[in-house]
Amino acid sequence: MNADGEDPIKATESCEGTVSRSEWIPEVEESKKPIVGKTIFSSLEEAYEFYNNYARCAGFSVRKCSCKYASESKMDDSSSEMEDELNLKKNRLIVWKRFVYAREGNTDQKAQKKKGQLKRRRGETRDNCPAVMIVAFQKSISKYIVKKFIEVHSHDLATPRKKHLLNSHRMVTKTQRSLQDDFQASNIKTTQTMAVLSAQLGGYENIGCTEKDLTNYERDKRQKSKGRDAQMLYEHFEEMKELHLTFEYEVKVDEENSLLHCFWADHIARQSYKYFGDVIVFDTTYNTNRYGLIFAPFTGVNHHGQSITLRCGFIHEETTESFIWLFES
Repeated sequence: MNADGEDPIKATESCEGTVSRSEWIPEVEESKKPIVGKTIFSSLEEAYEFYNNYARCAGFSVRKCSCKYASESKMDDSSSEMEDELNLKKNRLIVWKRFVYAREGNTDQKAQKKKGQLKRRRGETRDNCPAVMIVAFQKSISKYIVKKFIEVHSHDLATPRKKHLLNSHRMVTKTQRSLQDDFQASNIKTTQTMAVLSAQLGGYENIGCTEKDLTNYERDKRQKSKGRDAQMLYEHFEEMKELHLTFEYEVKVDEENSLLHCFWADHIARQSYKYFGDVIVFDTTYNTNRYGLIFAPFTGVNHHGQSITLRCGFIHEETTESFIWLFES
């Protein structure tokens, strides 16, 4: 009986000479277990999803392991018809694939003992667990069939409250990415995003990802846009120009084609300037941290006494040349 009041596993003791070890067999519904010679999959991705769902019920994480490709002499014309369904590499069909426990295998001791190479001391990252599912391609039916399935584990299995933390069961969905983007645009922290998702889904264990996963998503998104931020800004200006003919912008680059200054005004700002442009406040006290560009907004006051933005710009430095370019734009 575990801390959650459930008994998801069976443990047995086996002795080999003077060595004793525990074997853990998950208690999972028979319908969710793969059956050797009977369970059939249309693709390797479908096989992985099936075994991963079984692993979630059992309380462990899985990964894709070794595979075997068919030789070119064994390939025939019928295989090309299944190109969208089957996994091909250089026009070669995968005829055999292993799915194993995420920490299966042994640590490479030889690599750790290389001379002149310092290794940070860390915990064991591998567990020689025998749990595995092997599928093979059946040419007669053009599908994959389970050839071997071992459900015995040599390690403790995760409790129901911790299953959602396992690597293979964590994924940031498209909806969660969209929500994270909206919240980040509003300067809402990732911690608050997780709180909202938890309230919507009935608990953190039902979210399907962790706060670290959302943070990694933001990191990857920044990495993709790194080095082409100015190009993305230009593309955004072009899109706005197509949507609103009255949208105007100016961009200045240096000899290396790097952004120096930019200036823009949308249709709302131009309309506001038409009615409330008699008094304008210009201030350059804002400075962005990431790019070092100085934000220069042109602000006015409407008939309700509210501040409104009439024009916006970014300048590289506060020099006479920069201000001349901005005012002329």
